[in-house]
Amino acid sequence: MPEEISLEEIEEEEAEEEEPEEVEEEETPEPTKPKKKRDKGKKYELYEVKDGEVNRLKKACPRCGPGIFMADHGERLACGKCGYTEFKTTE
Repeated sequence: MPEEISLEEIEEEEAEEEEPEEVEEEETPEPTKPKKKRDKGKKYELYEVKDGEVNRLKKACPRCGPGIFMADHGERLACGKCGYTEFKTTE
């Protein structure tokens, strides 16, 4: 004769089957990028402070005015903003 199984035993077996084992996953920290060192900028190379006075080290553009400097390209000076060009004279 088959065994009689109580309703409580059946519910316990079903509860055991439904509950999966809980596995705790360890969270790994995200890798961080190293911070980049920032340059001070080129503005500090264009001026010189001497005895409390500020001196410009490069020539200013005559068309654009003070604050816009001429780039030195060997035998000529050129403005990057307006395109003005002066050739250096060799004596």
